[in-house]
Order: sequence, then C-alpha cells, then structure tokens
Amino acid sequence: MKINIIKSIKLKLLVTIFFVFRIFLIGSDFNLMPINIHFTGTVSTSKNIIVYGDNGSYLLSSDKGSMWKQYSMSNFGTIRKIINSNDTLWGIFSEGLLIRSLNHGLNWSIKENKLVVGDYFTNIVASDKYIYIRTLNEIRRFDKNFNYINSISDPILKDTLYTRTIMESLSIFSFFNKMYFDNNKLIVKCNSRNKRNGFAVIDENLSNIDTISFNIKDKIYTNQSGFSFTDFFRLKGENIFQINSNIYKTNIDLTKWQYFFKDTNFINHNDPYFSQKWPSPDYITSNFYTNSNDLFINHFTYTNKKMRVSSYGSSKGGGTVGKFGLKKYEFNGSNSSFNLYNNYFENTYYTPAVNYLEDNTPITELYYANNFYYYDSIIIKTSYFKSLLQSRDNCKTWELVSCLNGTPKLILNDSTYIFVNDNDYLNDIYRSEDYGMTFKPTEIGLDTLLNIQTRKDSTGKIDTISKSIDTLTYFQEFQKVSVFYMDNSGRSLWGAPSYLSDFKYNCAFSNDGGKRFKFTNVKNLNFGMNYTDFIASNVINVDGTYIFSISNSTKYNNKYISVIRFADTSLKSEGKWILDSLIKIQYIIAQNPAHFFMLTTSQDSLNIDRNHFQIRETTDSGKTHFAICTIERDLLIDQIYEHNKDSVFFTCSNTPNLFMYDRKRNVIDTLYKPSKNNSIKIMYLGNMFYICGQNTFLENSDRNDLTKWQPAKWDYGTPSFESVIFKGNVALAKLSDSLRPLNYYRIMVNKSSDVKEETKPEILYYTNHFYSSAPYPLPSVNSVTAKISYDMSFDLWEAIDGIYDVNGEKLEGKKNIILKNQSKAYAELVWNCASVPNGNYFIVVNHNGISDCIPVIVGK
Repeated sequence: MKINIIKSIKLKLLVTIFFVFRIFLIGSDFNLMPINIHFTGTVSTSKNIIVYGDNGSYLLSSDKGSMWKQYSMSNFGTIRKIINSNDTLWGIFSEGLLIRSLNHGLNWSIKENKLVVGDYFTNIVASDKYIYIRTLNEIRRFDKNFNYINSISDPILKDTLYTRTIMESLSIFSFFNKMYFDNNKLIVKCNSRNKRNGFAVIDENLSNIDTISFNIKDKIYTNQSGFSFTDFFRLKGENIFQINSNIYKTNIDLTKWQYFFKDTNFINHNDPYFSQKWPSPDYITSNFYTNSNDLFINHFTYTNKKMRVSSYGSSKGGGTVGKFGLKKYEFNGSNSSFNLYNNYFENTYYTPAVNYLEDNTPITELYYANNFYYYDSIIIKTSYFKSLLQSRDNCKTWELVSCLNGTPKLILNDSTYIFVNDNDYLNDIYRSEDYGMTFKPTEIGLDTLLNIQTRKDSTGKIDTISKSIDTLTYFQEFQKVSVFYMDNSGRSLWGAPSYLSDFKYNCAFSNDGGKRFKFTNVKNLNFGMNYTDFIASNVINVDGTYIFSISNSTKYNNKYISVIRFADTSLKSEGKWILDSLIKIQYIIAQNPAHFFMLTTSQDSLNIDRNHFQIRETTDSGKTHFAICTIERDLLIDQIYEHNKDSVFFTCSNTPNLFMYDRKRNVIDTLYKPSKNNSIKIMYLGNMFYICGQNTFLENSDRNDLTKWQPAKWDYGTPSFESVIFKGNVALAKLSDSLRPLNYYRIMVNKSSDVKEETKPEILYYTNHFYSSAPYPLPSVNSVTAKISYDMSFDLWEAIDGIYDVNGEKLEGKKNIILKNQSKAYAELVWNCASVPNGNYFIVVNHNGISDCIPVIVGK
C-alpha cells in the first residue's frame, strides 16, 4: 500500500539526491571529477586547509599547503561559505543546503533548508549558541543541530541590486552580503535608498533592527555622499569599522566613533591630496586584514617588465607585468605607516585576459581576492579559474599552486594533462601533473631585451629616456593556434598565424612539456597567414621529422591549395611541398616521412564545384599521391582516433556519423548513424568503445561487430557530451547530465587497478536524532549495509519501517533486515536485497515524528 511516507521521501529528495549521486559514483564504471572550479573562499581547522567553490567541490591540504587533493560533496551547487567554530566546520551552498563537518572536512552532514524561487544563501556566521544564515531576502537563525528557529526580513536587508554575474555569483568577493557576529549582536551590510551603503545592528534573537549607520555619518565622515560600510573586524580588543577605504574605532554600543589613524585623511579618498600620498601606479586597495594583533592591507605595483605584444594584441590583454603583496601597519606613534611585509608575488606566468572578463586575468584577480591566514606563516589567495596562490613563510616566497584556462588538448598519461587557451590572441598553455587537481600556466621571461623609449621636446631635443625589460613570450602576437604538438617526452611545437606580416618569430618550442616555451625563427616555416580561411592539419612526429599541412579552407581562385611542411624536431631545417591536386588536407597519418596517408576534401577535376571526401596515399612525401578510398560527398572531420595501424575511427561535423577506415580492406565503414542530426564523438576507455553525444551515451555490445551499440551505464541520467579527448584510463570531456552542470570533467575507469582517484569524503544522512553513513556496496547485489548512529531517544529496531520504492509503495517490512554490532547509540543495519529486482529503494526509519530515508541501489 502507499502511505504518507511518499511525501516525506519527496521532501527529502532534494537533499538525498546529492547523497545518492555520490553513492552512484562508487558503484559505476567511471569516476568523474570536475576540472574547472571557481573558488569562492578558504577556511582552515587545526589540521586542514580547505579551498572551496562551485560544483560542490573543494581542495584540501593536511600538510600546510604542501600537497592538495580534490574532494566533492555534490556535483551540483556552489559552496558559498564555510566557517570554523571551535574546529567544527559550518557552511552553506548557495542553493539552500546546510553543511557541517566534525572532523576537519573529511566527513560532512548535509541538510536542506528550502528557499523561495530566486533566493540564495549568501553568508553564514556562528555564535556560541546559534547559526545565522543570510539570504538575498532575509536572515535566518538555527540551533547547532540545524533546527530552524526564526528569521527576520526587512526592505533594507533585501539585495535589490543583486545580479548573478560571474563576478558576484562565483567571485570570492561579495559586496552586499556582509554579516558579522560580535558582542551578542549581528552587524550586517544593508540598503539605504536602494544603495548598498549602510549597516544595521540586529539583536541575537532577530527581534529588532537598529539602522544606526544612517545617523552617524556626520560623526565620522565629512563627505556624506561617500559613506559606504565595507567591513568589520576586531584589532587589539577594539571594534573596527571600515567605511569606504578608511577605518574607525568605536565602543561596544557604537555610540562613540573616532578615526583609527592619527592622520584623519590617511587613506581617505575624500582627501584632496590623496593621489599625492598614494600616487599611481603604486596604490593600496580598500581591503584591510588582521592576523593576531597585526593590521595588513593589499598592495599592488608594477614591475619594470612588459609583455611584448603588438598594438592589436595589447588591446586584448598583456601589457605591464604587475606584482602584489601585503603591507603591514607599523605602530610608531606619529610616524606610523604601512610597510611592505617581506616580498611581493611577481607574476612569472603568462596568463592573458579572459575574453568575457574584459581586462581581468586569473592572476590579477588574485590581487583583489581576500587574503586568508592559516596559523601565522601561511597566506592564501584564491579566485576563479581554479586560481590558488600561497605563501608558506610569511610572504618571503610565493607559490602559484593552480590557475587554469583553456580547453583540453592532450592527455600524456593518466596523471598529466595539457590545456590550451587558443582563442584569438589569447594563447597560452596549462599543465597538470596531479590528475587534473591543480594546473600551472606557461612561465614567462625566458628571453628578455632592454626596451629604451625616448621622447623629444618641441625643439627636437631628447628630454626623456625610459627603460624597461620586455618579456618575449609573444603569444599575443598570434591569432588562433594553428598547430600544437607534444609528445610524452615533453618535446613540443607551437605555431599560429601572426598578426604582423613581418614578425620575426614564427613558432615556439618546448622541451619540458609546456612549462616554458621559447620563440624562434625557422625560415619559411609558416603556420598560415593573417586570414581566417587558412587551416592546419594535425602535427605528427615521424622519425624525428614534424609533418603537417596548411590549406585554404575556402577555394582560392576556385581551387583548394595545400602545402605540406616538414621540419626536423630541432627546428634547424625545414622543407615544404605544394600539392598539385585540388585538395584540402584535414588529417595526416604517417608511416614514415615519405609514406603517409591524407584525409582530404577533394575537388572533382571535371567539376571543381563538386567536393568529395578522399583518403589519399603518397610514398614520396607528397610529390605524387593517389586516391585509395572515396566517398562521393564532402566530410568535415570533427574527431579522429587511430586505434591501431589498421583501424582509424573518425566523426564528422557536417555528417554526424561514426566512420572507420579499415586499411586491410581499404574501405570506409559506417559504424553508427544517429537518428537525429546531433554531433557524436567516439571514446575508447577501459578497453571499451563508446559513442558520446547530445543525450547520447552508447557502448559497443559486440567487440567482433562494431556496428552493434547499446545504451551504456551512467550514474545519473543520460549525459550530453560537447567534446572529449581520451587516452589510456582517462578522458577529459565537456559534458552535463541530469545532475551535473556543464563543465570539463575528468573521467577515469574505476575498475582499473592503475587508476588513482581523489579520496571521497563520507556523506552522512542527517537529522537531529539519526545519522546514517552512505550504504555499501552500491549497487548492491545480495545485501547492503549502513552504519547507524542515533541519540537513543527512540528504539532503533521499532523505528525501522521497511523498504519502499521510488513511488512510495511499501515492498516489504523488516523481515530481511538485521542489526549487527549494536551498542549504545550505534548499529550496523543490513538488508538482504537478493529477492528484489534492480532499481532504487529507500529503507525508511520513523522516529520522533520524522521519517528518515536511506537510499539504496540494487543492480545485479
């Protein structure tokens, strides 16, 4: 029969779906980890440092920042904030989840608190007795068991200007949601006349709002129009408020105010002499920080280095190289001032602008990020694009732990991945050597030159000579990357058409896997021209020779032209051959520098307006060539996979089929044609062939017949793939599914003994009286076990109701359930599930007027 428990199950579904999803990963063939994470904050305990962000993911270090590992609480949602209260971690997801960890971030309990549509959790603070959570519309109070008590709402608390851009939704800095707890009261940023410029004081019971800030402007600020509350902290036992860029001391009752600095115009933007005291380019931000009894502030300045870029490229990013660090306030009476705290972080990495963030780059965004201190020596900065910067010795030295932009280009082995940012004039390389948990950009400054600039006065005399060091990375002198090659030894070739027709350096190479690139000139080795209608084939390295082609993508004088280029891997010699046929080369498969195959678009010699797809073979480096296989229509290759010397798989963008070229039979077979005109990809992982596409995930059902395909197992719903590359036991795919948002994910095969994956935290099913670990194993075949702990306010055996399906139908009572190893407040619940068919089920426990549901997957 169906009972009211179905309502309880549905109410819990938004919570338990996260738990179920994490469990699914344990039992599926794959392990997925999101690659791109925009960090939203940092927290620490006495044992661990945690950097958290979107996709429910976080990095954790147990050795003071020496090593980092990636974990996941869920695969959907943004961890907005986590705080530490006496080594208990309390946190929130923007989407309305409350989280808690009692063991330094290794295990988490999660509970849902419903939000109205369009509302989000934005901040959390803790007192000795309560947890306070701020949303876009109100402030809510909970006890330490996450029981809701009450809330307070008021027009001045509503974030009327809130927009969920990347800056405000993902950035670690948020302007309006400020909230603090001090002296039994909440201090919150609030609205005044629809401007986010004031603060209010709320008592700990959320019964009264005092808009005191609107009445004190005349006491602390002469320019009332500039009033804006931005921060609150305690320093040397005093309450410190930051109003705009200045700070003020006040008493507990907030009735007496005075400037913190002796000079009332110190760091005061309303001071008419401000620019003289803090001249550009050196300037101080308005972010203050405290550590113990010390006061710090961010500081940014420029180096004497400049990115060497063209006039067009400079508008896309680059320019002067900046450096930043902390300045510490030295209390020396009337001579008190901010002095540099040890050393700056100087950017030695090439990180150009991100196209949809205008001039901001992952590195420079770290400057604006809030500093975080762990003990007295570790300073951490985080930002979006998986950017993590740290100093572990009080700012004496700095380490860029991670920064990522671009798209997956290569998998060198299970642990080493290369991403390339190949947008127009935004070219750089990122490398991970730890299974995609952290990435390092290409370093700059391999070649330098002294740039001398002179300026003449009206009489023609030189009155100014300036000197700077130019860094010759040159990436931004080029358009979209034409060719990119890297082998397992780290030898790399990079080339692109230059914006400048007479540009000296036409390619770059690396011998250390893309950590550093050096630009050079190879005579006549061109990678295209300054036109968008030239394309390059793949690059291959055969017997110490690079081979690739450049073709015009559209017809020139009604003809296709292709040039095959050769260069030795030392880039000291090169050659080329202009083909005499009407072909456009898309891909090259080589036996040796003389003998190779070309996948081409070819023009009919009798009717050059007619195109067809051909595989052509040459045995003399392209001087002569002939068609060995023809399809009477044009195919634009989207993906190609050489499985072995006899089998080449490829998919096409204009004809979304899966083809295979069989060299032994010299034929092209159609292996799969989708029912809809949706693009598809081939993936070979764990010795299995898969077809990936939009709402498509199929596996080969008969290895002896590659035309046989069936739905493949996926942990939740059906995925949609936009792109995928793969090698060995790992794939890097841009995908989404019923639960995961669109991201680049690392997919690894669980069943391979060689696979190393991130440790998964244990997720607990949580109510006030009852806790359950994730049941195991999942999927279950004959039996499943869940570890139970409870507060002994009820009899556990009596509380067990039975087994329900996802429709709320009760299938059986507890005849197949036993309790093992039972002691006070602890037991192991074991369900013999051998008699039920495959599917999703709930073990229901009724207690204290609550129905807790332990989700189980049965798969035989």
